[in-house]
Amino acid sequence: MNSLNDVCHQYTKKEFKEAMAAKTNLSETDIDIQKKTVHPPAIYLGTDENRKECYAQYIPLQDTLQAMLKDPVVWQQCVKPQNNAASTNVFTDVCDGSVFKSNDLFMEPGISLKLILYQDAFEVVNPLGSSKRKHKIVCLLYTCQLRAHRSNVDNLQLLLLCPERYFKYFAHDKLFGRMLSDIRELERHGLVTSSGQVVRATVLCILGDNLGSHCIGGFTENVSTASHCCRYCLVPTNEMDNATDGFPVSTVETYKEALQQLQDTRQQM
Repeated sequence: MNSLNDVCHQYTKKEFKEAMAAKTNLSETDIDIQKKTVHPPAIYLGTDENRKECYAQYIPLQDTLQAMLKDPVVWQQCVKPQNNAASTNVFTDVCDGSVFKSNDLFMEPGISLKLILYQDAFEVVNPLGSSKRKHKIVCLLYTCQLRAHRSNVDNLQLLLLCPERYFKYFAHDKLFGRMLSDIRELERHGLVTSSGQVVRATVLCILGDNLGSHCIGGFTENVSTASHCCRYCLVPTNEMDNATDGFPVSTVETYKEALQQLQDTRQQM
C-alpha cells in the first residue's frame, strides 16, 4: 500500500463482504443487516507541488446516521426525552447551557440529533523514526450527544481521514466542503427513517487538543511565539506569568476586528 487512499479502497463493497464472511459465520446478507457498512468515497483535493493527486477519505454523514437509526436500540435512545435540570442554577449537562438553549433546532419539537465532533492526529509509524510526520493522519470522529453513551469509544463513528500534510497544504474548504454540505442538509431537511419519520441533526460542538482546535479555528499553532496565546482572553503572552485578572475576554466582535486589522495590514503591504 502506497497511500491512505489505497488502504481505504483496497476492498470493494463485494470484496469486503466476502472477506468478512470468510472470517466470521455471518452470511453476506447478515453482514449487510448487522454491520451496516458505509463505504468511504475519496475526496479529490487537488495536486501538490510534485503534481501528485491528493485525496482525503470521507465517510458520508447522512448514510452513517441512516444506518445507525435502523438499529432499534439506537433509535430508542435518540427518541428518549432528555431530563433537564430542575433548577436553572444547576448545570447537569451541556443541554442546560445558554448556547444550547439558544439553538433553534434543538428547541424545536421533533427529533434532532446533537453531534459532537472530535478532531485529532495520530502517527501510523514510529514517531521517533525517520518517517515522523510523513504518514501522520488527521482524523475526525463524532458521536451523538446521549448522556449515558457519548463517552463510550464504541459509539464513536469515523467521519474523515486525511494525511496531515494535505490538511495543511490545501484549504479547509476543500477538505471540509462535503462534510459542511451534509451538515447543512441535515439541519434544513434532515433524513427520513425507514418508519417515515424526519430526523434533523447538526453539530453541537467540536472537541480536540490545543493544536487541532487552533488549526480548525484559524489561530496560530505556535503558541510559544504568539503575542496573545490564549483563546479566551486578550492577555499578552509576556504578561501571562504575572496575570491575575482584569484582561478583556475574547468575543466574536474582537475576533472579527482582529481579522479586519489583519486584512487591512495585508492590503497595505
